[in-house]
Amino acid sequence: MAEKLLVPQFNISGEKTSDFEVTVALPEKVNSDLLTQAVRVYLANQRQNNAKVKTKGEVSGGGKKPWKQKGTGRARQGSTRSPQWRHGGIAHGPQPRDLSEEFPAKMAKLAFKMALLDKITDGKIAVLESGEKGLKTKNMALSLTKITTAKKLTLISSGVKDVLVLASRNIARVKTCGVSSLNSYDIIATPFLIVSEKAATTLLK
Repeated sequence: MAEKLLVPQFNISGEKTSDFEVTVALPEKVNSDLLTQAVRVYLANQRQNNAKVKTKGEVSGGGKKPWKQKGTGRARQGSTRSPQWRHGGIAHGPQPRDLSEEFPAKMAKLAFKMALLDKITDGKIAVLESGEKGLKTKNMALSLTKITTAKKLTLISSGVKDVLVLASRNIARVKTCGVSSLNSYDIIATPFLIVSEKAATTLLK
């Protein structure tokens, strides 16, 4: 993009220190249809769809014909495990099926960049400088409160052992996510993004 994009950078006390310049190549504008498709595909691929019932061929027993075909005056029956029998199999019940959808890698990459652009232009993202080892959860919570009042936020870190992650994992409104596993849905679904300084060099540079 021709226009410079800047993300506010805060220290661990919640005070703004500077602006982090975004140098990663981002699209000119956001395509809401593409973002919608990215979300739909992501949610579809999270579905397990394990619901299953046994058909008459899977229910144990029923190998013997209950009575002879003719001469009894009763309706002909081939098995006591047919759906109309008690303890019989289920007809037309749910079976596991693959509900996943394909999403071209180029479209996924573009959707990711658009989601990032959307957060930057809306001012719903901030960079947080790394704290010292042993950072207390109480101090982290106070810092985040100064940065944003959003009810939910996602902290993007460089790894699970990041000081910021260790200090924020017990804060109810904070969800943590590694920069390597971040996807467009994570960006879209959260009201506010906090990016650690180390992760920002990967995500925004």
